Parts: sequence; C-alpha cells; structure tokens
Amino acid sequence: MIYLVTLSQQLFGSSVYKIISIEESLCIMKDWKMIQFDTETTGLDPHIDTSLMWQFGNIEGTVQIVVDCSTVSPKSYKEKLESSFIIGTNLGFDCKFAFKEGIILRKVYDCMIVEQLLYLGFPNFMVGASQDTIDSYCQAVEDCPNWDTMNSKQKSSYVNQIVPEVAEFITYHSGVGLKALCYRYLNEDMDKSVRGEIIWRGIDDTTVLYGAGDVKPLYRIMQAQLKILRQRDSVRAAKVDCDFVPVKAYYEWCGVHMNVPLWQKKMQQDEEKMNTALKRLNEFVINFGDARFFKVNLQGDLWEGFDTTPVCTINWNSAKQVIPFLTALGFNCKGIDKKTKEEKDSIDASVLKPQKDVNPDFYEVYLAYTEAHKVCTTYGQNYLNAINPKTNRVHTQFRSLGTDTGRLACGSQQQNTSLAKLKGLPLKAPKDPKLKCAYPQLQNLPADEITRACFCAEDGNTWISRDYKGQESVLMADFSQDKAMLDVFQKGEDMHSTVAYMIFPNDIPRDTPIKEIKSKFKHLRQIAKGPEFCFAYGGNDSTLVAQYGMEPATAKSIYDSYMKGFSGISRFQEKEKKFVVTHGYILISPVTGHKSYWWDWKYWKRRQQSFTQEFWEEYRNFHKGTGDAIARKVSTHFKAKTKYEKNACNSPLQGSGACIFKIFNKMYFDWVVDNSYFNIIKFCIPVHDEINIEVPDSLVERADKKLSEVMKDAARPFLKTLELDSDAEISDHWVH
Repeated sequence: MIYLVTLSQQLFGSSVYKIISIEESLCIMKDWKMIQFDTETTGLDPHIDTSLMWQFGNIEGTVQIVVDCSTVSPKSYKEKLESSFIIGTNLGFDCKFAFKEGIILRKVYDCMIVEQLLYLGFPNFMVGASQDTIDSYCQAVEDCPNWDTMNSKQKSSYVNQIVPEVAEFITYHSGVGLKALCYRYLNEDMDKSVRGEIIWRGIDDTTVLYGAGDVKPLYRIMQAQLKILRQRDSVRAAKVDCDFVPVKAYYEWCGVHMNVPLWQKKMQQDEEKMNTALKRLNEFVINFGDARFFKVNLQGDLWEGFDTTPVCTINWNSAKQVIPFLTALGFNCKGIDKKTKEEKDSIDASVLKPQKDVNPDFYEVYLAYTEAHKVCTTYGQNYLNAINPKTNRVHTQFRSLGTDTGRLACGSQQQNTSLAKLKGLPLKAPKDPKLKCAYPQLQNLPADEITRACFCAEDGNTWISRDYKGQESVLMADFSQDKAMLDVFQKGEDMHSTVAYMIFPNDIPRDTPIKEIKSKFKHLRQIAKGPEFCFAYGGNDSTLVAQYGMEPATAKSIYDSYMKGFSGISRFQEKEKKFVVTHGYILISPVTGHKSYWWDWKYWKRRQQSFTQEFWEEYRNFHKGTGDAIARKVSTHFKAKTKYEKNACNSPLQGSGACIFKIFNKMYFDWVVDNSYFNIIKFCIPVHDEINIEVPDSLVERADKKLSEVMKDAARPFLKTLELDSDAEISDHWVH
C-alpha cells in the first residue's frame, strides 16, 4: 500500500493518512523537482536485507508519501527518482538499496555529508558545538591536572561533574545524525525511538507517521546549511562530496572478488612465519637466563614424569609483559602518546626502531613476530568471513570524509550483523579475530605481490589499476611554484632520483646524470622517498630521527640539503603555517573551498593573548620550582600550534588529491551509467589516488582510455603549471 500523509487537512479514512494508488502518488509527485527521500530496511546489507518502507516528501513539507515495499515495488518510481534532485541524510545507504531495485540516484544532497564538511577537523563529540560549549569544555580540560593520565571513562565522569551542560550536549545533541541536525538547525526534537520497532511492528499508523517525519525536515536543513556554505565560500566543496555519495555507494555495492585458495595458502604461510618467530622469541628469553621471564615445572606429572624444560612466561602481545623484558635488555621504552603527547611506556615501532642496535638479534626476531602477528590477526580468516555468499564478493564500508584532509577511510570493527547471522557467526564483535564478520580494511593492505594477487577479477573480466604518477610531488611543485622542483617535472626527470642526488652529496658523485641514479643508486633512491614525503608533509630532521631511526646529525644534513635545494617549499609551508594560526582553519583547496578547522582555535587565541609579560615572568619562576599548572598550560598551547602548523603543510596536498579523486570518480561513474555499464564495470577498491576496477575483457581498452581521460581532466583545474598523468596496470588481479 501507499500512504499519503498530510497535516494540512483531515483525510478520508484516517486522521493522519490516506491510502492511494501508484498512479495517484506519481501524479502528486509529477511537479516535484526536488524530493525529500529516505528508506527503512530490515538491516544494513543491501545484498541480504530488504526494504520495508520508502518515503518521499515535497520541499514545502506539507505532503509525504510512504510506500510499503512489501506490497508495492519501488521500481515504479525509477523514472521520477532518477530525474529529480534527491535530498536526504546518509544517502549512501539509501543509494545501495536503490541500486538493488535498478534505480541509480545521481543528483543528490546529503545533509549528513555536508554537516561533516562544515565541521571537518572537529572531534566527533564536538560536532555542532557552540563556542560557549567549546570554551567550557576546553577550560575544564585545562583545569584538570590529571587529564592526560585519565581513561575515557574517567574523562567522561569528570566532564559530567564539572561541566554538566557540556556533557548534556555530547550525549544528546552532538553528531551529524538527523536528530542532531533537527535540533541544531530547526530547534526541533525528533523522536527516533520508533526506528528499532519497525521490523516487528510492521506498517501501522505509528510507523507510517515516523517514516513521513523522517523526510519532512530535510529541505529546511539543507537551506540552513547552504546559508553557511555560501558564507564560507564552500558550496563547491559540498557539491564535490555530495556528487561522490552515489559513487561511494557503488564501491560498497560492487565489492571485490577474492582468490580464496590463494588467500588460504597465504594464511598458512603467515601463521608459519608467526609461529617460527614466536619459537625464536621464547628461545631467546630462555637463553637470556633471567628467571623472571620463564618457569620450570618442578612438580611433574604422575604419568608423564618430570619435564624440567624452561617455559617462557611472556605474552608477546601484552605490552605490560613485554616492557620489563625490553628494559632488562637495555631498551628505553619511554615514548610519546600520539593523542595526549605525554610520555608513557610503549613498545611502538617509533620507540624501538631508533634503538635497534641495543640488541639487534632480539630486535630482528621481535619485529618478525609483531609483523607476522599483525598480518595473521588483521588480514586472516576475517576476510574470508566477510565474503558475502549472495555475491561471492567482499563488501566493506567507506567514509568519504574519513580524515581531516577529506580523504576516504575504509573498514570498521563493527560486526556486519546481517552477514554474521547468515553465516552463523556471533552478532556482537567477538574477541577472537577468526570469528569476526567486520567490514574489512582494503586500503591499507600489505603491498606484497601475494597479498595483492588474492584480489582479482572474476572469470571473463580484467582488473585495471590506474593511479597518478607522483601526485603529491606534482601538487607540491605546483602549489609552491618552487623553480627547481618545477624544472624536474618539466624536464621529465624522476623526482625520487633528484631528491636522492640532493640529499646524498657524499654518496652520489656530482657528475652522475639524474636518469642513471635509478639504476646505479637504487638503494639511495628508495631511501630518499621517506624524507621526500616527510618534508612535504611538514616534517623535519626530528621526524626522520623518530620515524626512521636516523642519527640526528645525518637527519639534519638531509633536511638542510633538501630545503636548500627546494627553497620554495619552505616559503610555501611558512605561508600555510601563518594562515592557520591567523584564521583558525586550513584552506585545503581554493578551487573547491574545502576547509579543515582548528576546532578550539578561538579558545587557543584567547589563551595566547593571556601570555603577557607578567605571565612569562611567572613562567620563568616555574623553572625555579613553582607552578605545575603554568607549565601544563604552556606545553598544551605550543603542542597545539605545532600540530596545526604541520597539518597546514600536509592538508593542501592530501586534501586536493582527495578532491581530484572524488571528481574523476564521479565523472567516470557518470560515463559508466550513461553507457549502460552499471553492474558491468565494477568499482572495487579506491586507494588515495588509485582506482581499481573490474571490466569485461571486451571493454578493457575502451574503459581504460576513458579512465585515463577523466583522471587528467579532473586534475587540470587544480594545477597552474604542471599536468597530472596516470599509469595503468592491467592484469587478472590487483598489481601494485
């Protein structure tokens, strides 16, 4: 049945709705150029779950149409929906269920995505917060002497006690969901309690009204958001990300095919590596001879007799148990917490790698174990668990604004409950990784040949990987307008070789042609990639020491040589640093208007203004033994400044790259749909500047040619001097 809902009059048969025909509903919608749209489903997986209700509303909010999908096929609305502008929230989800009905939504406005864009850079719990709320929260944190040592539960309790109004906001009004948006823009409280009842209640007065209510406010929210977007000159940014919504949905819809026997073979090899490394670790402990870390069974067994073989007692996956042994070996396990920036005990690679020479034999074995264990637990059985038997492919989730730079993020620890139920696996995320049925991470897979070969085209299809050639280096050269760097690209020389020549003057003879470095000094060229990207992202010699374990003098020499050769980069970075400190946001791209915000900048600015001459006199007294609070205040202040200055160097490169990626994906998606290749050319895995697609053998040449064209066209508006070209790898599987 189809329900017409209106609050403007009493309707025949019901005070809340009237049952109408498909023809009547289409007649009512005939002049709707914009449609407020939402769906209610039995679950989150479009290949397993089904639609319960589809809801449409006019932009005036006076009429809503609710379709009972158990009695009426949504296919009836294909022409109308595909030709209209669709307004919704979390439309990527709705797009997938529309794909299932053969309906391809392309002209969309997603209120949730736009809200994420408006608060890009904000922590999730502060999205939508007023300046007063931000100020109250920041002041409470600054006044708490133990904040950096608290766990999340303790922090929450502290905030509840000190600033209850902030706690209330975080609990009820933060976020980008429809309920939060209604409160934020319309001052309306939306009751979402019915959502979980629809499956067992079925279609009744309550669920019909609930469905109608979900689409009623969307246009008004859009108008309020557009006002802010215009003020910030970010309308195009919103268009880029809204245009990408159906493309992201298509990636999730298509999924990726796996070579299961090859993956199982790889799993076996990985487990053998892990067990071999574990055995070597345990033997190392026994040979070390410190009785604190092993035990001997002196009691024995009645039947087996006595076995006095020492047994290692260390759980190598427990930092608490590993750190004492590392300390006994001479390692310093003090590191800096990435979140709090405070010192803490750590077994992170960034802490241990610079100290590998303390005990190189142990370090080699321990590194082999940690790498093998990570591979086994992260990329093992749970990838096979993620294969959907309905499609025989792996489907995951992507977040189009997954980072503060606007890059995509992939995967989730959240259990795919619909798939888990179908496979008889636990519905709640289990501790055992082999029982997980989560949304797998596909972007950060190991780049080795065997791993990549496991992701492949189905029979009759070909896999095409195409990515930009040195995208971030090209963007840096163009943005900075550094003459030396521009010259490298304009001459067609290899950037990595040029950097190697520049930073290793004592190792590469000065008369060596740049074109010969790749073959003659391959190792140095490979090493040069690290510093090259490090400096481009705002790092310095200290970063090289921390990340690569370099000697400080060597790192300083490399940094100075690089910046001397590419002086324009330093000028560009200083400009970006000054901008974020002055304005409180990073302009990711002047082309689109994407911005990443320093969320507590105004509070930081006021604190900076409090650093008067009198304050610094008091601070100097601290070094004579007074004022812990003053030291914390200063430390917090300058750590924040350093963080955002570094982000300001990095974000324009990664963020512009993300914009280019979304734009060419949209262009290519439109070409696929317009040429009736939907579900024929499949979008498989997006990785930063790389697209991976699966194409019928007969379409390979045409599909790749078009892909090359749109990738070049999409990048052109972002560049003043250079062009971005791309390379393709065409095979039966994913080639890196």
